[in-house]
Amino acid sequence: MELWRDDAAPAWRPAYSYLSIEADHAGMAAVAAALRAELAESYLPERDLVDADMTVPAAAPAAGFVELVDFLTRHRASQQVLTALLAEHGNATGALAAGAEVASRRYGDADRLAADRTEGVA
Repeated sequence: MELWRDDAAPAWRPAYSYLSIEADHAGMAAVAAALRAELAESYLPERDLVDADMTVPAAAPAAGFVELVDFLTRHRASQQVLTALLAEHGNATGALAAGAEVASRRYGDADRLAADRTEGVA
């Protein structure tokens, strides 16, 4: 009697016990270093230039131009939000690079420890 197609095991299941999940620790460290370098060399200087350009206040228009006053008020608020987002993006990217470095170091150490233990048993 054949199994219904819905009752069959998934295609990946028979070989599941033989799978090995490995992380490329050197690759993680390389990505972290490249990300940190890109952040320091390209992103942060440009972000600081944009921030400096946006902190210059616009000339105040005459109060009679209500639409222009309202537009400039909203424009200034959006500039402040953008500046905050740019700063947070830089901080988060730096944190991502630091996390990749830590993960690479910790898991690399764990793999070396496991390899040493395996060699000691054999």
